[in-house]
Amino acid sequence: MNFPRPLFIPLKYVPAAPKETILSYPVSCANAVAHERLPNGGNHWCIYLSISLPEPESTSTPNKEGQSVSINCSPSYSEPATAKSSNGGSKAIVLVSHHETPFSAWAAKSVRLDVIKHAPGNGSRGDSARVLTVRDFVTLLEEEGRHLYEFDAEGRGCRFWTEDQVGLFYERGLVVDGVQVEEVREARTEFPGGRRYPLVVGDYYVEGV
Repeated sequence: MNFPRPLFIPLKYVPAAPKETILSYPVSCANAVAHERLPNGGNHWCIYLSISLPEPESTSTPNKEGQSVSINCSPSYSEPATAKSSNGGSKAIVLVSHHETPFSAWAAKSVRLDVIKHAPGNGSRGDSARVLTVRDFVTLLEEEGRHLYEFDAEGRGCRFWTEDQVGLFYERGLVVDGVQVEEVREARTEFPGGRRYPLVVGDYYVEGV
């Protein structure tokens, strides 16, 4: 008996239940982070957004500092890539995850990215500006189709994806320091050690095509 193939969802939240809560967290800064060195060379790169959590009204405990939300693009290894240049690779899964730490304890390199203090308002009811949130970053990725990405057959391409999103955030005014953005672009080395490592460029695809 043939069962229908499960629907592939390229963007997921961890944990899934408080999705709206995660999206509502105010963002104080961002970091482009290289995780520990991979067995076959290079590092896994992703983005961490430093967040501020509201202090619970029912307690006098101070608000915890140093929490974050990661935007992590990794190969699915199960959903075949469709772009010719992907050469047997797989579609990506972008995980938006809440962490109780600034960024992973396995980080080998991080580049701080200053963000705009207030996001533009929607113009309604005199709403000229508002607090920048995780939603601003994720919504931009979805609007630009940046969550629709494919890795090569070896599962490489996260370095390019991370760099590309940092450029998009800067272009759209969410990230404000061009020197920091350039530092991300120049960090095409293996950490630790500093060995130059080739940039593997993945492909974006159109959903449903």
